[in-house]
Amino acid sequence: MDLGNLLLGPQQTRARAYTRRQGNIAYLDGACLRRESRLRGTNLAVAGALVAVAVLAGAYVMKVVALDPVAQAEKAAAATQANMSRTAATETLPALSGLVGLNADQVKAALDDAGLSYIERPVETEGALSVYHYPADLDLDLASTLYLKGFSALSPEQATRLMTGAWQLDLSKEGATSLSAHFADFASPDLKTALAAAASAQGLDPASATESGTDDSGNTFLAGTLEQDGATYNWRISGIELSSVYRIKGLDAGLYLGIRITQV
Repeated sequence: MDLGNLLLGPQQTRARAYTRRQGNIAYLDGACLRRESRLRGTNLAVAGALVAVAVLAGAYVMKVVALDPVAQAEKAAAATQANMSRTAATETLPALSGLVGLNADQVKAALDDAGLSYIERPVETEGALSVYHYPADLDLDLASTLYLKGFSALSPEQATRLMTGAWQLDLSKEGATSLSAHFADFASPDLKTALAAAASAQGLDPASATESGTDDSGNTFLAGTLEQDGATYNWRISGIELSSVYRIKGLDAGLYLGIRITQV
């Protein structure tokens, strides 16, 4: 019988194998440190498999956490930029001077004859009209879904897809007949250029403006008069930063323009 094993237990007995004594002093035996520590056989295979799994897991986490969001953000930014380069609103917006003398049904008929797609918005005043023309490369279902969400609730990619080339047209019969249009401009570098381009597209000469400046709401504007078919009309074209009208997170570009013609 091993008296040491009986009194100290197997663990303590094994521990003594790693010490040596010189008198009353015990020293650690370093022999165990000189043994070969390389993994062999099954242990080596298991360790290799664990390392491979860890590498693959790390690569997946890196892709999901870091690379995918970056790639998605870059893709969305590219799509937004492409959206903003599409056909401008001024290229499809009819000249308001040619519609201002028409009633609501006649205005819709003119839009239909021009092949323009639009969403008719509800109005509260009899004889009034409000329509939103959406881009030709959108179908009605998608355009309606995005429009009903509200511009401020859209992503930059969604907003520019719906707004570029689109415009809202409103016919008012309260008091004097008034026709107005509003749209986003992503092509013009500044308000001065945007106002001049909008005026020219409407057949108006920016140089004929009798009034210009900035109103109390911060809109930069041009204004003048138009004689047509024996009637006199006042016209006004104004613009402001798009971000001042709609809070679209992540979209800082764009201007928001309005055109109004009112019968005097």
